[in-house]
Amino acid sequence: MVSINGIKTGIAAAARELKVSKHVVKEFSREFKEAERIAYDGAYEPSVYDAIRAHMYPQIFSDYSVGKAVVKGTSNDTFKTLEHLNKKYSQKGKEIRLAPIGTDNVRGRNIVTMPKEALEDVKQKGIQRIVDLRAEVNSTLNGRLNIKDGVQYVDGLEYVHVPVSYKDGLEDLNSIKAFPKFFDAMDKGHVYIGCNQGSHRTDFAVALNYALNTSTKDVPPILYLPPADVTNGIKRIYKKIQKMSPSEKQALGLTDEFMAKLPKDRDVLNERLIKITNATKEAKEIK
Repeated sequence: MVSINGIKTGIAAAARELKVSKHVVKEFSREFKEAERIAYDGAYEPSVYDAIRAHMYPQIFSDYSVGKAVVKGTSNDTFKTLEHLNKKYSQKGKEIRLAPIGTDNVRGRNIVTMPKEALEDVKQKGIQRIVDLRAEVNSTLNGRLNIKDGVQYVDGLEYVHVPVSYKDGLEDLNSIKAFPKFFDAMDKGHVYIGCNQGSHRTDFAVALNYALNTSTKDVPPILYLPPADVTNGIKRIYKKIQKMSPSEKQALGLTDEFMAKLPKDRDVLNERLIKITNATKEAKEIK
């Protein structure tokens, strides 16, 4: 994560560019996670939030250049059938920020909170399941969730909630508890992974799946964030799980089948993390 001082500098630069009020600058100059919470809750215009993030991560966030780089030459057929949605919903003021993952998965802004037309669009084009990374989802799912044979569905699509908290990210126990269902969904494929902005939490999720789920068929993902910010967090998660007692694993639903998917040791984990770093580096070089 970038330093608080760096964030304040970025906030001030964005504020000057957008000519926003001192109140906005003051609010966003608080602790970073609090600033994210305010933005995610919709207290300010997306243009303000995006400009702030652009100044915080200027080397990779400018016009989502890394995301555009990975699209070049992609063999992801699911993404190719959905790519037109980026333009379609941008014109409606609801930018979807779609990007490919591996051969048949995609990520972007949370599709559940988009117009229902968007959900129907992705369903018709082959998406079969949704992974929702938002910390809180209840208010947007009222009356839409159904359970069949122990599987949750939202508007006809298989639904997996992996809550990423503002405090601990994917290291939170509630997140770890959802890893088995997350890995299973990714193994099945045709997944839409979404968070509020479609970039940073999805970075952690796709990297986590590639690094810790050795049964995945996905290729090393390309990240918006600096790779070290993501890979260091994954190392902590791996260490945390490996240190758990049998009773702790059982309480979280981390079965033997799930544990067998994890890298057998740190050397294997590090090899996979290096591939993520290299993939992102190569994408930035060709953008």
